[in-house]
Amino acid sequence: MIRRETYTAHLSQSEAVPDVARALNQLKQSSHPALRRLTYEIAGRQLVLNGQVPSYYLKQLAQSAGVANGLVVVNRVRVISS
Repeated sequence: MIRRETYTAHLSQSEAVPDVARALNQLKQSSHPALRRLTYEIAGRQLVLNGQVPSYYLKQLAQSAGVANGLVVVNRVRVISS
C-alpha cells in the first residue's frame, strides 16, 4: 500500500469556499451519475472524495474537479467494475 501524506496551507474557511463550491458543482452537475453520487468531506482547502465509480477514468475526472480549482484532493474513490 502506498502511503500518501497531504500538507495543506492554513487558510480561513472563507478563502476556500468559492473554490470548494466550484469543485462540488462540477461533480454534482456531471453527466456521469457515478460522479454525482460521490460523497465528500471538506477541511479548509482539502477535499476528501469517497465512494465508488465503475472506471479509473471517472476516478480521475472526480479528482480533476478539485485540482482544477486549486484544492488538495484526497481521492478515496474505489473503482468497482461490473
